[in-house]
Amino acid sequence: IAVLIPSLDPDDALVTLVGQLQQAGVEQIVVIDDGSTEQALFDRCAAMGCVVVHHAVNRGKGEALRTGLRAAQAAFPGLSGVVTADGDGQHAVRDILRVMQEVTRHSDCIVLGTRDFSTGNVPARSRFGNWFSSLFFRLSAGISCPDTQTGLRGIPATLFEFALSVPGSRYEYEMNVQFTAAREGIQ
Repeated sequence: IAVLIPSLDPDDALVTLVGQLQQAGVEQIVVIDDGSTEQALFDRCAAMGCVVVHHAVNRGKGEALRTGLRAAQAAFPGLSGVVTADGDGQHAVRDILRVMQEVTRHSDCIVLGTRDFSTGNVPARSRFGNWFSSLFFRLSAGISCPDTQTGLRGIPATLFEFALSVPGSRYEYEMNVQFTAAREGIQ
């Protein structure tokens, strides 16, 4: 399973995450530069052994994820899945590994790493935004999903073509994946 990390103008948290993933034994890492102004951190990731792909201009998270998925398929034939993680350090390596395990166990499902919004350190705006989008998803799709906005997602190889076919180029892509999966009966 490869880890895809889309990134726009990252800070050192990106390189830290890559190093922690490698220390945990993850060898297949794809970093997507979605039109960043500085390249030094991407060069460091490449020097660490990551596959790094660049967009000349910002094309959006959805396009970055699709670019990363295609790059992972090309660089690592025979993948059983990918896990997407944000490069800002908000996802703990142990949680990325847990999503990797679940993708291995559930080869026909999209796996979401849901965040805990009950802690006091979650900004009210984030808590409300996630509550509202989760409510909207439940009312629209008929499925309860406690964290529709998570960037920590697992996609098994059986759903690569599905993921590549879903429309959306920016943040709406991730919600479109969920709605389309619900409509098509993908858990």
